[in-house]
Parts: sequence; structure tokens; C-alpha cells
Amino acid sequence: MEQKGRVAFETLKPCPFCGGNAQTVKSSGRWGWFVSCRCAAVGPSSDSRQAAIDAWNDRKEPEQMSIFDVKGV
Repeated sequence: MEQKGRVAFETLKPCPFCGGNAQTVKSSGRWGWFVSCRCAAVGPSSDSRQAAIDAWNDRKEPEQMSIFDVKGV
């Protein structure tokens, strides 16, 4: 299902900035492999294609705070 840098949508998480699914995995030669999105977001560079995919998918989810969690009030 992979074609010219495109990766199956099931293997990549959506873009953390735009939420889009149109990411590609590219190699720049000098900087290594990375995932990029059409919104211009770029993941960390890696030594291999799979490592770039893993790095894109390995992100921390933000903690959601409640207004009632404020201390000192």
C-alpha cells in the first residue's frame, strides 16, 4: 500500500497540528528520514524510514486540566 513516500494511514497518527492524514515519509540524505505533513509540520529526523515513522507516532498526549484543579483558591 506504500507508494512514492506515502505510508498507509493506519501506520501514521494524524498530524498533531492540523489533524490531517496526508503525511509523507521522506529522506533528505543529509538530515535522514522524517515525516512531513502538507501543513508544513515536520517530525524529528531519524536514521531509517521506520524510525522516522515510530518517532512521528511516539508523542505525549497533553494533559487536560479542569478549572477545579487550580491550587491555592
